[in-house]
Amino acid sequence: MAEKKIKIASARGLIIPKQIAGTEKDLRVEPHKPVSVPESYGRSLIENRFAVAYGAAEKPAEPQAATGEKAG
Repeated sequence: MAEKKIKIASARGLIIPKQIAGTEKDLRVEPHKPVSVPESYGRSLIENRFAVAYGAAEKPAEPQAATGEKAG
């Protein structure tokens, strides 16, 4: 069974080893570009602060209170 994938990105860019990327050469990823990697590898980069989960900041916040209404 194939390992689950996760999308990550880095402000400085990344070099994904060819064994992880499944390519003939190491995969060079530009800054802020998302890349899909095996979850265990991606989580290790996130934990060591080399990358962040892509889309994590894009999730909408839960509504707190109705807007436009004045209290009081």
